[in-house]
Amino acid sequence: MSTLKRTRSGRNNLWRADLDGGNLKQLTSGGDDAIPNFSHDGKWVIYDSIVTSDLRKVPIDGGDSARLTDRRVTWPTVSPKDGMIAGLYRSDNNSPQRLTVFAPEGGAPVKTFDIPN
Repeated sequence: MSTLKRTRSGRNNLWRADLDGGNLKQLTSGGDDAIPNFSHDGKWVIYDSIVTSDLRKVPIDGGDSARLTDRRVTWPTVSPKDGMIAGLYRSDNNSPQRLTVFAPEGGAPVKTFDIPN
């Protein structure tokens, strides 16, 4: 199974398809959803919702998405070992980006790292 970003309706949404391209299913309808990653158990797609400025997850079979954190996190990456989610966080446009790690369920950051210039 794979995820892809499509603009069938003129908006960037995430879709799921079998490796042969069959069984196509739209997963998101937010308008500008990007950077999809599978959860370590394969049940969720973690992604960056650019329109709502947050990190979200949606079930691989479709359904309602859920916000993972109240922080503005971009470029999520999911650990295949334990499902921890890392992403880039910036508190405001003038602050430096930091690497932030969250539990698979979301919530407050577990750890935050400074990124050297």
